[in-house]
Amino acid sequence: MDGLGWLRRFSPLAKRLRVDVELNSEEARDYLTARGAEAALLGPLDDDGYVIYFRSETPTASAVLEEFAHLLQARRRRFISLQAQEMALRREIEVHECLERQALPWELPQAEREQTHELLVRDRESLARMAAWD
Repeated sequence: MDGLGWLRRFSPLAKRLRVDVELNSEEARDYLTARGAEAALLGPLDDDGYVIYFRSETPTASAVLEEFAHLLQARRRRFISLQAQEMALRREIEVHECLERQALPWELPQAEREQTHELLVRDRESLARMAAWD
């Protein structure tokens, strides 16, 4: 299933959790460009809702799955007791590990699998460097 298919599948969840999804809006492009990202979860916002920005009007399946996983992490307060940078890295690692495990059942394209693996390696290395500073 492609990214738009996953967005359709997650639409009831997004509505229930008050999540707005913005595909390739000017605000999304500006925010994501500044961070060098393909997608990002913002929130909780003032109304306890969230926004997921996607740079593309046709996001990858991995990008959609990753941002909805981050949404669940945020709602479940995963790693909330950690400093912000470590929390972000641990959340990224957890999601990328999940995407690697589920790549075949979810039929993620090979290019997305390779990108996920590269990001996982990078984030594990960053976490190791961070631990070395402690």
